[in-house]
Amino acid sequence: MATTTTNTANANVRADVNGRLNAISKHLAAERLVLVLPDGGRVTVCSPSSPSSPSSPSSPSSPSSPSSPSSPSSPSSPSSPSSPSASSTALSSPSSTNTAKGVGGRGTILVDGTPIAEYAVDRERTYALDITAVGTPFEGRTTHVPRYPLVVLSVPSSTSSTAASPSPPPSSPAPSTTPLATPPHSTTPRPSAASRAAPAAAMKIEDVWVALYALFTMYHAQEQVPLCVGALENWEAVVEYLIVSGLARTHPSHSSASSTAPTSSLPSSSPPTTTQTPEMTKQTPEISTKQTPELPSNQAHEIYFVSRAAFWQAAGTAGFHPRLNWLLQKSVPPPFPSVPSFTRNEKVIAKHPLRARKPAPGQVLYRRWCAAVGQMLELVCFDLEGVMDAPGEFVEVDEEEEGGRKVRLSKHLAAFHKWHNDPRVAAAWGEAGSVAKHRAYIEGQYRDEHSVPCIFSWDGEMMGYVEVNWTREDHVREHFPEDLGVGMWDRGIHVLVGERRFLGAVRSEIWMRSLCHYIFLNDPRTNRVVGEPDHGNPAILRVVDDSGFYKPNTFDFPYKRSTLVLHPREKFFAQCNLY
Repeated sequence: MATTTTNTANANVRADVNGRLNAISKHLAAERLVLVLPDGGRVTVCSPSSPSSPSSPSSPSSPSSPSSPSSPSSPSSPSSPSSPSASSTALSSPSSTNTAKGVGGRGTILVDGTPIAEYAVDRERTYALDITAVGTPFEGRTTHVPRYPLVVLSVPSSTSSTAASPSPPPSSPAPSTTPLATPPHSTTPRPSAASRAAPAAAMKIEDVWVALYALFTMYHAQEQVPLCVGALENWEAVVEYLIVSGLARTHPSHSSASSTAPTSSLPSSSPPTTTQTPEMTKQTPEISTKQTPELPSNQAHEIYFVSRAAFWQAAGTAGFHPRLNWLLQKSVPPPFPSVPSFTRNEKVIAKHPLRARKPAPGQVLYRRWCAAVGQMLELVCFDLEGVMDAPGEFVEVDEEEEGGRKVRLSKHLAAFHKWHNDPRVAAAWGEAGSVAKHRAYIEGQYRDEHSVPCIFSWDGEMMGYVEVNWTREDHVREHFPEDLGVGMWDRGIHVLVGERRFLGAVRSEIWMRSLCHYIFLNDPRTNRVVGEPDHGNPAILRVVDDSGFYKPNTFDFPYKRSTLVLHPREKFFAQCNLY
């Protein structure tokens, strides 16, 4: 009897333990939201939940593991197991600052529930892009340059496993079971699930970009992601995309080693320095043969360093695939030509380049998912007349100058009027007054060719008002230190946070960095973002400090003492604190 009772108790304990393990496994395997794309696609990551998951990429049997003979021995070669663990960062051990906590060494990336990619982190292989040490006695010996673990990108297991079973030809798109809804404010349809259909073991270029977006969101502290794409059937096209777009590069030592590879390791066609493969030519026919030499066979397992700075500069987006970037572009027009122009008014006399036509009222200028707060930040050109407002979004207010009668306003003007009559805002801007006064203010902004009035919002809820101007035509230019000067394409900002619930250091740093991001993407010739906040406002000065600005000067306007703050393009993209 005692034995039976003991066995029953043990069975209950085992069942309880197994139940808890199953619950943990399900939790680990659950999809976690990583980001929302500018076109509204929801990107999630699902981690393997059991030991039966595919073997690690470092396993000899894994086809996605770079083979040892082709692994170059150079400054960025893999570290030995005895290498200091402190030298590798985010991907090896996600820190508490990462937005996707607990993501392990393997994961499946999904868009709207459809798997598009798998990634595996090989912690035994870490690489450093120590480019300044190449050709010096320090080559291969640097310890101060961060080393990051190798990431192997492959198609989802379910996709590659379907190759063995009867299936329609690759050209026949698979039916979609997950509809892709177009988000509000989006004027461009998103790619359908069917458009992402690809041959087994091949990956669509837009899905490569989404996978990189997920990685740089989860591991935003990394400057580079060492990437291997040799497991992909279309690895040559993916390499072509990474290199031609500027998203990735090889280590200089690797490039030299590859170019001197024995002839027997090369395809039996023309010399590799002048010839494209037919497959690569089909992918991007506009690329010249000099830019894209034929890839030696050992480059299937080459290590490509994907740059965080290049990624956030929108490399590899518009023109390469149908996914929208943060400026909601599907193609990139040529830069507006540099043609001399001139501005003369009561505040400034300036020669400057002719400026492009300003965006239309209500046009969405920028949209980015901010993982730190789990919301979409959007910048929209001020819509004075409500041309983009839905019928129920207009607001009626009492207007004293009109005899107290109700006046119907666009949601942007109604918010602008409310914010400026808040004593907190009025103390800083000095623009409290009537609807007529505020309408005239925005109309003046429309007429001013050097300034663009905008509204910032979080998930569609308006946060505040922004003016983006050309510094060359702004009166702040007279207060630049002599040794700095004003660039022809520098942009300035004025910001008003109208809703109190959006005040605070965390959000302020996010929208400030996002505003700089928009400005630098809007024209690649812009090398600085300029601000002149009130010298007596310590809160905003802390925000500009935390956002990466520096303060070269303090000066006096007729109406306030200001601190000149500047954020250079190079510094912004070197830091890339966009998460």
